Amino acid sequence: MNSNFRSYDGFFEQSLAEINPALADNLAVIAELLPLEADLALGVILGFACDSTHDRLLVLVRNVIKAIPKDWLINRIEAVAENTVNFEDEWEYRRLLYFYDLIDPALVERLALRGLKSSNFEVIEIANDHLAP
Repeated sequence: MNSNFRSYDGFFEQSLAEINPALADNLAVIAELLPLEADLALGVILGFACDSTHDRLLVLVRNVIKAIPKDWLINRIEAVAENTVNFEDEWEYRRLLYFYDLIDPALVERLALRGLKSSNFEVIEIANDHLAP
């Protein structure tokens, strides 16, 4: 069982290292990369964050997001999510809200307001839950 955990970690690290080897050792360098590299790396992180159903991988991504400089992340994450996340899929939408909640309340509010315009009733329901007082 532990080997499965290591394989998730390894696959995640390898995916980032293929973009830039420095990312495997220190995720804070993402803010110093060329914009294309940085956006690719953030897209990989969001892909793992929003597609995964494995608890270990979700914890890993949560820790990764906390390691990225917050100001940089706030400025880049919405644009990268546009090309990475299926906003009409309730699972991906819910996961993205969860990760936005770790970063900044304004991100959550904007995503929840966007969800109200969804054609997927479940996404609308999730959005309403996040906007309710």
